Amino acid sequence: MRICRCSAPTTCRLTTCGINVDASGWYAFYAPARLSGKLVQRLTKEIIAIGSDPEMRAKIRAMGCEPTGTTSEELKQIQHADFEHWGPIVKASGFSIED
Repeated sequence: MRICRCSAPTTCRLTTCGINVDASGWYAFYAPARLSGKLVQRLTKEIIAIGSDPEMRAKIRAMGCEPTGTTSEELKQIQHADFEHWGPIVKASGFSIED
């Protein structure tokens, strides 16, 4: 599940240069692929409860992030949308990861 969406408030926004792009990042919790559904549900419940705590939300906001809290399925959709959006851009750029 995704716990927060982040942007860097102290950096120059591309929109001020006439470039309309949403390039915010996010943080998420992951678990092993074969973890039982019951345990995934428990972890999701606990992580969302922690992320819903007003004190924790204030700490997350102080880091420049917006607490969101999503389900595993919503995270999967976000990741897929990001891949579909950024994949062609990264490929066109010729970027590659070096070992």
